[in-house]
Amino acid sequence: MSIRRLLFLSLSLGLFATPFAAPAQAPKPPVSLRPFKPTALAITRAAATAQAGPRSKPLTEAWALYKAFQGSWKKGASRPSPADVAALDCLKADLEKDGVPRWFFELRAKAGKSLAVTPVLDVLDPRFAEIRETERLKALGIVHLAEHELDRAGAAHEGAEIISSLMLRTPLDFELHALYARFLLDAKRSKQALEEARYAIYLDPNPGRDALEFTAFVGLIAAKDGWVLIQAMLREAARDQGEAEAVIKEYAPRFEAK
Repeated sequence: MSIRRLLFLSLSLGLFATPFAAPAQAPKPPVSLRPFKPTALAITRAAATAQAGPRSKPLTEAWALYKAFQGSWKKGASRPSPADVAALDCLKADLEKDGVPRWFFELRAKAGKSLAVTPVLDVLDPRFAEIRETERLKALGIVHLAEHELDRAGAAHEGAEIISSLMLRTPLDFELHALYARFLLDAKRSKQALEEARYAIYLDPNPGRDALEFTAFVGLIAAKDGWVLIQAMLREAARDQGEAEAVIKEYAPRFEAK
């Protein structure tokens, strides 16, 4: 790939070249793709972990239902049981009964327009406690996306609106970025999906094989001719370089195929 083409891809993905000292066991990436530079990745991930919140029971239940319903819209896939659908509806009603806080309406007006948000990286900052207020709405957004798996009208829009709004308040939440990336893929907005997947993989304190594969998959759809950058992203973000190399080996033929 030519230097000109590499620079073009960097700019098109919203990436900026700054030096990054890669682990000795991994090839040095041509460009550091981590968000919130020049802050070190370890510091960003530590802040993301500190902001994670208490993982409330409704949020845990919402995740379980979403994962149970995921892919149920596909032809030949098993449909959720009536009991699971009833549990989803009951959880949704509980989450909606307290209404929406004022700050959410302010964020909603900005949602989806920009990721240029300055995150709180100081773990002693009192604003860390404020993000705990987002868990109920986060759970509601996940519930709406679970409804989307059931092909319920309007569910995708409602879920995406909540998720994209919350990302402006808690930009370090890798789960929100990963969820929004999946929604954007469904909406055939692949370039934006790759940007969200990039945030997700770097903010995840311990990205596993599934997260690495999802990032490679989004890259294959959004930037098939950007394989050099996708490899750099996987190697830089991975905790386990063996897993990164395994995913690169798996996806290389797909990126290189004509």
